[in-house]
Amino acid sequence: MRWRPAARAVVVAFVATSTSSLLLNARLRGIYALADTNTLARQLATTDQLTGLLNRHGLMERSPGLASAADRLGTGDDKKRWSGALSVGFAEGTLTIESMDDIIGRADDDMYRRREVR
Repeated sequence: MRWRPAARAVVVAFVATSTSSLLLNARLRGIYALADTNTLARQLATTDQLTGLLNRHGLMERSPGLASAADRLGTGDDKKRWSGALSVGFAEGTLTIESMDDIIGRADDDMYRRREVR
């Protein structure tokens, strides 16, 4: 049986379209898998795996945003810029800390001790 040229063109176009869509689907699945892997790698690099809190790298990455957020608060004399100091610190968990005030007090004491050393 001989194929007519028009029928042959339709079959070739159908096979080409089907193959193209299968290849595109496989490529998109690979791109999505790579994006998921990159998201997981970024999360593991910037958060503590046990607590889910930011680690040093995550905090350093977000620190420019903290400064701009403080600027948007506008508590200075002209109400346009942050007039206070902005401090960011790292705390290490210990069993002797009883309250948030205790954590803040220890962090302040440590800060003043470090300033005296300079």
